[in-house]
Amino acid sequence: MLGADVRVWNWSQIREGAVIGAGTVVGQMAYIGVDVRIGRGCRIMQKVVIDTGVEIGDAVFVGPFVTFTNDDRPRAWSTRDLTGIRWHVGDGATLGACAVVLPDRHVGHHAFVAASSTVTHNVPPHALVLGSPARIAGWVCEQGHRMESGDTTGAGTERTCKECGFEVLIPRDWEEGRWCP
Repeated sequence: MLGADVRVWNWSQIREGAVIGAGTVVGQMAYIGVDVRIGRGCRIMQKVVIDTGVEIGDAVFVGPFVTFTNDDRPRAWSTRDLTGIRWHVGDGATLGACAVVLPDRHVGHHAFVAASSTVTHNVPPHALVLGSPARIAGWVCEQGHRMESGDTTGAGTERTCKECGFEVLIPRDWEEGRWCP
């Protein structure tokens, strides 16, 4: 089901049961799997693979050639049951070009996955991750600007964006890579 003002470019495939929110743009040659959920106002760029089981929040940017892979141990001779595999991408997140997200991983709201990164662990909200495997390299505001470190307490570290003034407390568990959605 396509929401109002959804634009789909040529040669894209949208499978049965997929729901795409109002105002979303789906780029050329994208594949959107069975029962995928994509929120409002997203930009899904060209040649993206969004497999069955992916849920994407509102205002998410999915860069060119991003892949949500459905099997982290693929073998040509294996026909494993892959039902129940899920991904969730929170509102306002960004997935840079050529990023790969392994099965059952989650990307928090307003997180930023750099181009060509491989997401092997859950990504906390507001985290900037990069590399293969992707590691936390900093924290970003809702606009995607890097945030500066402030006071540290037992609960975490206060982060502030000098560009827009956004402030957030990043819990210690998130800083240490122990975020569970």
